[in-house]
Amino acid sequence: MDVETLAVNEISTLMAECPHLVPTITTNDKTPFTDGHVDMYEGLSRAKSGWVGRIAVQVKGRRTNARGRFNTIFKISRADLAAFQQQGGVVFFLVYVDPKSGRRHPLYRVLSPFGVRDILDASPEGGADIAVELSPLPRDSASVERILYIALKSQEQRLSVGFDPSLINEGTSISIYVIDAPSFDAPLTLSSEKGDSVLVLNTSNGMALPMPGELTLFPPSYLPREMETTVTAGDITFDRPTVKQIGDRSFEVTLSRGLSLVTTGSDGEQSTAVTLSPVGNLVERVKDISFYLGLTGGRSLSIDGKNTRFNFSDDPDDARLREYLGTLQKVVAVFDTLHIDPDLVELTDITPEQVRALLHMHHSLVEGKHLNAANGQPGLLFQAIAQWQVALLVLPADKPGSWDYGDPFAPEHQHRYRVHRKNLDGTLEPCSATAFDILGDEFPNVLNLHLSDITAPYDVIADLPDTITLANMRVLALIKAADAIPQRRVAFLDAAAALNEWLISVDGDQEHHLINRWQVLHRRDALGSEQRAAIRGLRRSVAFAGHPRADEVDALCAILLGDVEDTAQALARLTEKELAQVKDYPIWALVPDR
Repeated sequence: MDVETLAVNEISTLMAECPHLVPTITTNDKTPFTDGHVDMYEGLSRAKSGWVGRIAVQVKGRRTNARGRFNTIFKISRADLAAFQQQGGVVFFLVYVDPKSGRRHPLYRVLSPFGVRDILDASPEGGADIAVELSPLPRDSASVERILYIALKSQEQRLSVGFDPSLINEGTSISIYVIDAPSFDAPLTLSSEKGDSVLVLNTSNGMALPMPGELTLFPPSYLPREMETTVTAGDITFDRPTVKQIGDRSFEVTLSRGLSLVTTGSDGEQSTAVTLSPVGNLVERVKDISFYLGLTGGRSLSIDGKNTRFNFSDDPDDARLREYLGTLQKVVAVFDTLHIDPDLVELTDITPEQVRALLHMHHSLVEGKHLNAANGQPGLLFQAIAQWQVALLVLPADKPGSWDYGDPFAPEHQHRYRVHRKNLDGTLEPCSATAFDILGDEFPNVLNLHLSDITAPYDVIADLPDTITLANMRVLALIKAADAIPQRRVAFLDAAAALNEWLISVDGDQEHHLINRWQVLHRRDALGSEQRAAIRGLRRSVAFAGHPRADEVDALCAILLGDVEDTAQALARLTEKELAQVKDYPIWALVPDR
């Protein structure tokens, strides 16, 4: 039995039955690496004008074993694969012949240039032969022609040209050529290595570039979509969760960044698994853990008010998780009492020592209980929390050796603060101040600043002579803090704007208040044509009025307007002392090309 001849005849017959193919495959072929080729035509007449292309083929024949079984893995020499790659690919056929029954079992693999490269890259160097997975060759003409067409399209893959991944940004579409009609009921992965598809990137400038690699297409059900529903466990509710399919009968419902439910249905039964992966945000973590414990403890889940029962195995860690939740809830209560934005603090950055300090704060500030310290001293305490600070007043309690914490910014403490003003004769005179004015360099890093109510402490001392100066200095400090700490930029700018408007309401439209208003707007990219016209008007008015600080105001206005040459000229007119003063203002950060 001449197995090779039978194999060639089998493939030739299958090709000859295809209306658009003409095979030229010989036995004992002397051509290196291939046994012939197949021509593809556009029309049934097979006229030369309708010739589409030529595909190289290689045919191997093998006997089946005694039981008629055969292996779909076939070893191809590394040298042959390299040659297939160099000549633009080949369709590799393997035909198993059963010596008893004469039955033939044809297999195939489209070895495209990209596919061969992937095979070689995935194989250990040094081996002479490489195992390649083959697929059964269909016997219907349409499928056979489709396989040959894919092989023909893959000839456009040129390894010498390569593929620049950055070109994907210029792509307008991807053309996909596949052997079998795809089903979009489940994710579909197309790979250049498998040889069952060809991907072509179409760019905005008209190029069509063959793409290597792997592409996975997901049906719409596998993409997250928002549900118009509420999900409740215990006393915690999540609104508008997202859902996506993750398997044939499995769906994942994502309630938050750290909490999800996976439901799997099979033969009328449904199982649910809950996954808790707490995130670093304090509020989110408390909500996630509370929901999880409410679900596992109550064994029920409410969806839009309808309860569904679930079976969960008892977790011995739940008791420790409840204890941990209690600690987090105390931290939340401290943050609420001190007006701290929890989004500023990542729980992973808080040390165990700092957690204990927060629990002491809860003991005093929330529970109203005294702290004991025989050697304590009254004053201002800065407690580190992650990379931040919490400012606390340490106040003596009624009992000796007992102390209370106080919030420096609470209304009941607004009359406690004094700073010293230096008189012309060099003497220091105490004057009333706010908690902001006693914090010093720690100010930008203090979490409990009550920024949303920043004008309240200045209202308390509004009738005192130094308040306007102190408030103006605080506006400048808030603007500098906004530049220095990106995480609090919005909050600091909002506070600066609020306090500056308070100053304008009590002190009038002074030019420095207007400049501070405009530089806040500048940082918000909200300096419009109306404001720019007002800035130009201020420049003219101080010049004509002979203002004692005309040159300085002119320079500040030039900085706001942003003209490089004009700003340089305005700064050049300043004295050395005036220039040093301008450089100390936060507006100096807006100088173009400084």
